[in-house]
Amino acid sequence: MNVLTQSIQDKYEDNAVLVGLLAGRFWLTEAPEDNTTYPYITYHIISNVELMAFDQTKDIEQFRIQFSLFSDDSSSVEVGNLFEAVKNCFDRGELPFVDSDYRHVGSIREGATLTIIDEIWQYTVDYMFFMQHA
Repeated sequence: MNVLTQSIQDKYEDNAVLVGLLAGRFWLTEAPEDNTTYPYITYHIISNVELMAFDQTKDIEQFRIQFSLFSDDSSSVEVGNLFEAVKNCFDRGELPFVDSDYRHVGSIREGATLTIIDEIWQYTVDYMFFMQHA
């Protein structure tokens, strides 16, 4: 959904800490294949479910978004710093829906998993975002 992904991108661009850590290496779905510099973050829409509000007058859409944080640092410190920055940016924060008939209702971080594969640290962080037609 363009409205949600653009709002996530705008939220990232407005966060000086994340911008400072990533220098533009924040991508929808996948990183470029050629010579990607670490650290970086990709994010994916995992699922989208439409819910009806209690008063049945306005639809609420629920999106599961997964952020994947990558670092080739020898320790988990760098990817841990990325995780803290993602939490500070997206936990309980408002998404900036610009020129849209949607409004952000809320977001919940549902879990995070730290792994290392082939000497690359990866943190997967799952969020549930809720949007409503204004």
